[in-house]
Amino acid sequence: MEQLNQDAQAILLLTTHFGEKGKGDHKPLAPTEWGRFARWLDDQSLFPGELLTDNRENLLRGLQDNRISLERIESLLNRGTTLALSVEKWSRAGLWIITRSDPDYPQKLKKHLGYNSPPVLFGSGDRNILNAKAIAAVGSRKVTDEDLKFSRSIGAQAAAWAFALVSGGARGVDESSMLGALEAEGTAVGILADSLLKKSTSRIYRSHIQRKNLVLISPFSPEAGFNVGNAMGRNKYIYCLSDAAVVVHSGRTGGTWSGATENLKNNWVPLWVKKTDDADSGNSDLVNLGGRWLPANVQDLDPDFLFGDSDELVPEEPQVDGGEETPQEAHLSGMSVYEFFLIKLMDRLKVTPLTRKEIQDLFNLTPGQLDAWLKRALEDKKISKKSRPVRYEIFKDQKNDQLGMFNSK
Repeated sequence: MEQLNQDAQAILLLTTHFGEKGKGDHKPLAPTEWGRFARWLDDQSLFPGELLTDNRENLLRGLQDNRISLERIESLLNRGTTLALSVEKWSRAGLWIITRSDPDYPQKLKKHLGYNSPPVLFGSGDRNILNAKAIAAVGSRKVTDEDLKFSRSIGAQAAAWAFALVSGGARGVDESSMLGALEAEGTAVGILADSLLKKSTSRIYRSHIQRKNLVLISPFSPEAGFNVGNAMGRNKYIYCLSDAAVVVHSGRTGGTWSGATENLKNNWVPLWVKKTDDADSGNSDLVNLGGRWLPANVQDLDPDFLFGDSDELVPEEPQVDGGEETPQEAHLSGMSVYEFFLIKLMDRLKVTPLTRKEIQDLFNLTPGQLDAWLKRALEDKKISKKSRPVRYEIFKDQKNDQLGMFNSK
């Protein structure tokens, strides 16, 4: 492990647990607390390492935070000997440390989470993989053999596209998807909630780490045991280190559900959901909240569309209309489905304005996809939105020539 600079040392001392907590010991700053404190330091033009000097009491004179007292900071910063012993132990096991002040800290985490991104990441393996384009695969620990097989195929497909596979490293979907990528000679990122020190030397992962195909990281101490709060808290990092995510199987409660709904709420990355016949699954609920159904054969999926970079859809998308294809529809077969949707929508709007619900019922689209396409159509001035009641109609200056309507914005 390379020598830690003063800033890294200060961040570790303020945010990391070292072994058992003794009576009277102050609790390290949680990520949200560190986020507030880091923002305050920035506002004062201070670097964390400056707090390791004898002048820190004067430097912190203006700090006003009910949960971050000067006494707490003093206590945490006075753990230098414990820090040195822990770092030496972790270094011997091949672990490395990066903090938010380091240039190789994953930029995707900063982009999505800002000051709430984890202050420290402990890891083993090639850290360059953290900045690769990536697909996340998540799901329950207890799933069917079919789900495990599907998870492996997600990992293998990520490898075929030369994308990293990001997951949580737990048994079940996480482990299967990661191994699917690694067995296909791809790369994987495991974001662990516990036991990094132990898992980085385990038989199942060690050879892949040595071949630089795998990186295991954790925002928690490498020796931390399992903790439900940590497991729930790290879920956001799985999404924020990826560029698109796949939910293989989710309940309606628990970690997979919590992470997926948090991602949908914050709109970090596109969420894809595997179809299932399990009536107790929360997969369909996630689609109703804005996720999208994944095709049964992931090889049918356009990777650009997976990441939201293209309008092209997969073959299993719901058809906007039944019946035989008309000559005009055949002529438009090379167009994206968004363009086809817009043409069909404007055909209907010629007759009468429609509400959002009427449009959704007509085209059988997920709420998230419908909102995205309506927003784009409004921005492109193809349709307009009226109020009292809210309804959509053709933009007043829009030409009737549907085949030419995509030539200008």
